[in-house]
Amino acid sequence: MLAAAERQLAAEISGYIDELRPGLGRARDEAVSAAVEFLKRHNYRQFRNEEEFAERLWPEVAASFGRSMETGETTEEIEAAVEAVYRYYRVKDRSAWGTIKAPAKFTFSSADVRTLNFSKRLDRFNLGKFIEGDASRSTGLANLREQWMEQGEGLFGRGSDRAIEAFRSATGKTIDELSDYQAKRVVDTSVVRMRSMAQIQQATEAEIESLEWVTVGGACEECSPLEGRTFALAPAQAEVTRISGMSPEEYRDYLLRQNDVKKRMGSVAYLRSGGAQPPLHPNCRCRVVVSFQKA
Repeated sequence: MLAAAERQLAAEISGYIDELRPGLGRARDEAVSAAVEFLKRHNYRQFRNEEEFAERLWPEVAASFGRSMETGETTEEIEAAVEAVYRYYRVKDRSAWGTIKAPAKFTFSSADVRTLNFSKRLDRFNLGKFIEGDASRSTGLANLREQWMEQGEGLFGRGSDRAIEAFRSATGKTIDELSDYQAKRVVDTSVVRMRSMAQIQQATEAEIESLEWVTVGGACEECSPLEGRTFALAPAQAEVTRISGMSPEEYRDYLLRQNDVKKRMGSVAYLRSGGAQPPLHPNCRCRVVVSFQKA
């Protein structure tokens, strides 16, 4: 059952990424074009060194990428992918039930609409912002410094066709590599979150009282102590309800506070305190299953 659940998780993540690729490609193209326009407006002598050049150009690249990810077409693609994943885990999936007979039918409720809308808001936010993160910025700056050193004055004004083409290629490749890692990280974490929330809603509808935490092979130090531990459903459901009313910014701040609590208490005590659910951290693969053991 665990292997089947992991295969389905991989399929849901892959499907989401496929839906996302056109939007990421458009955002890359917009960001590279913005960078080339910047080069046309400036000359080599306006910058003291490669550091100043990179520091001034990267914010324009990141801003253009983010704006493109917020366009109507890309937003629709993200929302369609989110809805497909959440509805699958809420209505069709039975992996949380194991050998326990699941209800024949689950009903999509107003609570699910709130959770689904929260997931759409959050993914639009995170997929538009990952380019601004420290890791993305560090990689982007390194590429721009390298381009300054390699292409020099040929980048600016009318420039050199060879230098501009090399710049376009290198910067586009850097953005693609960032997207491959950072966007997948967002999607991985999002799909696991939606799976947990949907399965908690399933268990609530079926009037289950307890859930069991399940890890996968190679679980991290945070998650491995939670394997097989039973916890009460009611606090987890209450947390889903609370989270579903948050804005992306509020949820970001909530995670920071929860991470502090988790570090102070340890993961086992944090689970016992109520409300904890997968993912416990980015790229977490843990899941929940229905349990008839008393928490």
